[in-house]
Amino acid sequence: MRRRPARALERGAWAVPTHVEVMELNIPAIHGVGASRIYFVDRYREFSIWSVDFVPIPEVDQHPPAVAGLHWFGIVQYIDVDRMDDWCEFYRELFGFAELPDDQRFGIMPNGKILASPCKSFYLQLVEPVPELVDVECEEMLQRIGLGTPSVPAAVAALRARGVDFFEGGEVHSNENGALTQRWMDSVMFELVHDAPAPDAAHRGPAP
Repeated sequence: MRRRPARALERGAWAVPTHVEVMELNIPAIHGVGASRIYFVDRYREFSIWSVDFVPIPEVDQHPPAVAGLHWFGIVQYIDVDRMDDWCEFYRELFGFAELPDDQRFGIMPNGKILASPCKSFYLQLVEPVPELVDVECEEMLQRIGLGTPSVPAAVAALRARGVDFFEGGEVHSNENGALTQRWMDSVMFELVHDAPAPDAAHRGPAP
């Protein structure tokens, strides 16, 4: 998402006021779901924004290999009843996301609508509650982070060895398609998704 924030503002986004201190970068942002913010960062490959605040330790590998090939995949967002069209339009108009066909799914929790970024390297899953089971407004929020891996069982085994707990019960079971972690530090949850990145990760698509 390398679009200028001005374009997003012109299309109705709400800007977040910035208060830049000495030696800090001015990173523009707009309001996202709930209390979240969406930042516009134009330096994310050759130069990291974290390079300003941290000094590398010489003897430490700055690019260690990821455990079980884990890589960034997407985010799952919970939305309120009858808000699917609103959020699809939000991501489509501001960032150029496109909806995937309803029969194109991945992971073990395939509910809702899937949207893909223009570069096909980032996915949003929008999940709304079942109207028959909800009679009050639901809290809209970013609910979990998706991580891709070429082998979900190998990733689950490696993470369990490091103390990460996974849901195993009811309709949620770890398998070759995906896995769901327990809530981490009473906050975030991670969902593992089978995804073997192509040599050019910028053109990766979801694995079947």
